[in-house]
Amino acid sequence: MKKTYVLDNRGLKLFISVVGSLYIVFHGRNVNLLHSLQDPNFYIAFTVSFLEALLLVNVIDYIHHWLDKKYDWAQESLKRSIAQFTFGVVFPLMIDFILISVYFYFLNTNIFDSGFLRHDFPVIVLFVVVINMYYILTSLFAEKEV
Repeated sequence: MKKTYVLDNRGLKLFISVVGSLYIVFHGRNVNLLHSLQDPNFYIAFTVSFLEALLLVNVIDYIHHWLDKKYDWAQESLKRSIAQFTFGVVFPLMIDFILISVYFYFLNTNIFDSGFLRHDFPVIVLFVVVINMYYILTSLFAEKEV
């Protein structure tokens, strides 16, 4: 019998998205919160970052639960690990890259010249890996028979 777990983590997903967005918006920049709160560009950047972070968290959540139904960690560890990496890490990062490319396009900026790939993208990779680790550890240590 497949094992699954039920976890209502909507609040956690929102919190992670807000914190991740603030970190990305201020990453590598001088943090002047008062000045930022008066700058309309801050709200645009934060909103885009927040929506993208929330999308990524929800995509990872959906993929993880979908994979839980297909592959059991104990019985199909290799298949599950490969699928988790492919669909839980690589796919969300592709989504991020495409969406940020569109964002930079509308700002008339080339994503390759912006410094995004050098400074922000590695942080997003870490963000995606940590979220996947959270889901993996949660499913491994909190499984319940259904």
